[in-house]
Amino acid sequence: MGRALRGIEVSEEVYELLLAIARRKSKSVEEVILEYIAKDVDPGVRIEVYMKLHEKYLRRAEELYARGDLARAGEKYWGAVTALLNAIGEKRGWSHYTHRDYAEIVERLSEELGEPLGRLFASVE
Repeated sequence: MGRALRGIEVSEEVYELLLAIARRKSKSVEEVILEYIAKDVDPGVRIEVYMKLHEKYLRRAEELYARGDLARAGEKYWGAVTALLNAIGEKRGWSHYTHRDYAEIVERLSEELGEPLGRLFASVE
């Protein structure tokens, strides 16, 4: 039996491959799929999708936190952070595909804003 991804059925093997890639990159399966199809999508659309993912993960994290499911809430909060960093990276033309890229985005923003974002980012990792 396959796995449904928002109405798209994929084989268990394909899903497991996507999941392994997502875990290795500290991303969600949705973000991995978006990363691979992004080359064929307008940058403005990619930013919009990343922002919608950010809102979705943040909302879900808050629900899980309210129910006391802290482990899963933490995963969703991380997804919200990475989706937001992806949107920023996309908008600025910065690489945003690896954990290292995220750290570099945070460092650049920290320098721009004069804020200790690196320390805050380290606390959510």
